[in-house]
Amino acid sequence: MKISVIIPTLNEAKIIKQQVEDIKRKAGDEPVEIIVADAFSEDGTAESAKAGGAKVVSVEKSCRARQMNAGAKIALGDIFYFVHADLTVPASFVQDIYSAVEEGHSYGC
Repeated sequence: MKISVIIPTLNEAKIIKQQVEDIKRKAGDEPVEIIVADAFSEDGTAESAKAGGAKVVSVEKSCRARQMNAGAKIALGDIFYFVHADLTVPASFVQDIYSAVEEGHSYGC
């Protein structure tokens, strides 16, 4: 199973690169795709996200629902994990998600 981490953003250049790198580090060797759905930020958020190793999709309007849907539309993973740019994911997030799926959960928070 592959997890797609989808992050809606608007003017998060100061933190997004670190967030992407932190998620990649915590995922370790697990196949995790990171997608930043950016609402045409004016501060270089998209560039910072790409520099951290994320895929970036641009969304016309700043609306979390539209941004999350745009990220999900291009995601290649079997599982979608929606994360805010300023959220710290637990070090065990991959195993937590896999365990929940194995227990039969089809969604969570």
